[in-house]
Amino acid sequence: MKRLLIISLFGLLLFSCVNKVTKTNAPKETPQKPAYSVWTTAYVLKDHVLLRKGPGKKFPTVTTLQDGDQVRIIRNKHGWYKVVTDKNKSGWIRSNFVGPRNLSRTVMAAAFNDSIMNHFDAKLYIDKNHPYQVIYLETTEKNIGKAKKIARTIGKAYQQKVYPGKVTINLIRPHQTKYFTQVVLKPRGLAKIPVPIIEYGYLEKLIVKGKTVRLQVRVPNGLSRKALLTLARKISSAYAYPFTKSEVLVRPMGASKKCLLYFLEDKYGEDYTFGKCALK
Repeated sequence: MKRLLIISLFGLLLFSCVNKVTKTNAPKETPQKPAYSVWTTAYVLKDHVLLRKGPGKKFPTVTTLQDGDQVRIIRNKHGWYKVVTDKNKSGWIRSNFVGPRNLSRTVMAAAFNDSIMNHFDAKLYIDKNHPYQVIYLETTEKNIGKAKKIARTIGKAYQQKVYPGKVTINLIRPHQTKYFTQVVLKPRGLAKIPVPIIEYGYLEKLIVKGKTVRLQVRVPNGLSRKALLTLARKISSAYAYPFTKSEVLVRPMGASKKCLLYFLEDKYGEDYTFGKCALK
């Protein structure tokens, strides 16, 4: 029998580490208007990411950020974001370590706990040695068959909202650390989604459907068509096998729905059009 590699069951609680989880409630209001222009709010996508004093690995570390930490992006220099944390610490971070809310497992797991788990008489925990791939479900259901059915229902929703890869669900009783039965769910999608380095602007959206990836990028005004096309090509190059199609939509900064470039790459090659949001 496997055991949770933590001192006690309560230490396993997914949401006990407040500093690592961003909840889904409204963001805190900033008491004073910042002295800089914020491009967008984004989230750190990995644990132990170094925030540096300058745009490069040679610069000293300001602090260490964790998956789910919220930052405000204020500029981009050669693929490095200048950001400000919620503790008002500023520094630089590689653009492929930061992204939209839906790419942060920690943020999506917190949202799942808040929205989905309230409908079940069960508690969800994460195995810290195999985060998101292995979860523990605490239930009082005595019938093993019914307990497995509950686990499958929760697990399928978990794969849809949090982690689409293979998920192992260990079912445990209250105040126990050994699981009494187990459910293994096959992958429903790609578990690892690459996040590209963005050399201009910032990544606003990244959506995967099957083997197709669609990205939306916001860029500053004034970029030439050559720069826009080079940017789109570099972004698309991050999505080789098993992806079969990538789409990159480039828009100007702000809330404008205007499209500067639509770029598509699939097994037939690449195609693109300027000033439109899709090919004819």
